[in-house]
Amino acid sequence: MSHGLRHAFANDLYEKMTGAPSPVRGATHKPPQDKPARQGIARSLGHGRQRVSSMYLGSSLALRPAKASEPATPAQPGVTG
Repeated sequence: MSHGLRHAFANDLYEKMTGAPSPVRGATHKPPQDKPARQGIARSLGHGRQRVSSMYLGSSLALRPAKASEPATPAQPGVTG
């Protein structure tokens, strides 16, 4: 699998597992499921280390933890849920 496809796979899987975009796709908040999602994605990519997923998803250190009253993703202007 090419690296471009691995990046797309990892980011799509992250969104499916967390319900939020990854940091490279514009996330501003860390969803509560971030850590288990990254562990699962690393395993799915054939790696044993969670930090490998950051190469595909972006660092979770740059994200603020999501508060219970805040959505995990920023609102998109003109988009209704």
